[in-house]
Amino acid sequence: QNKKGLRQLRVAYMKTDGWFQPCSAITRAVEEAATGLRNAGHIVSELKLPKAIDGEVCAQLYLGVMAADGNFKAFCDGLEGERLHPMYNSLKVLADFPNFLRPPVQGLLGLSKETRKQK
Repeated sequence: QNKKGLRQLRVAYMKTDGWFQPCSAITRAVEEAATGLRNAGHIVSELKLPKAIDGEVCAQLYLGVMAADGNFKAFCDGLEGERLHPMYNSLKVLADFPNFLRPPVQGLLGLSKETRKQK
């Protein structure tokens, strides 16, 4: 239990994923949230990704999970009729891309040295 007699939480936070550096306002907000939780009696730890797992790998894992059901279905269903944020439009296009066309496109991207897009 924490200082107020409530259930003590275990919270981990990251200041950066090692791929994109956050702006100072985001860093400050994360640090202030961690301090607030710590002051409330919760267990707070900073999480640092191992060298083998950088932000790109995390992004790939996240997108893989989000698109695992096919065509971003659960993600889009969760919007409950709201419009998909423009940042996700290209991901939706990729998720809708027919499976039978993926291997030849991956091969072409590999030939063009577009290794990030190839994955």
